[in-house]
Amino acid sequence: MSVRREDDAEAEPAERRPFHGEVKDYRQPLVTSLGIILGFMLNFLAGWSNATEDGVVLESRADALLAATIAVSGGMLIVVLWRMLSPYAGAADERAHYATTARLYLLAVSISLVGFLLSILI
Repeated sequence: MSVRREDDAEAEPAERRPFHGEVKDYRQPLVTSLGIILGFMLNFLAGWSNATEDGVVLESRADALLAATIAVSGGMLIVVLWRMLSPYAGAADERAHYATTARLYLLAVSISLVGFLLSILI
């Protein structure tokens, strides 16, 4: 009987490593954090649109950049939410489905963070 070491598991490609636990254990925190981030973005948009007295929100390139990043990342987060709540959308491998969804989630959050940071710096 061979004993498997933890560093051997790290050396294996991701496709061969076991998927620990159930997907619901990964899904619930992701859906919760996604809801919080979407809520923050919508609250920010509501406050941003009410902040101007003349009704013009996009006054500079920074405003346009922020609006574009919020639109793109918000759309991506909605796609991530759909992928997390759909029963794997016919995916043959639930690990691959979750991994792709997690990558989309990280990309969407990164885009929104970069947009917010650029709007502050510009």
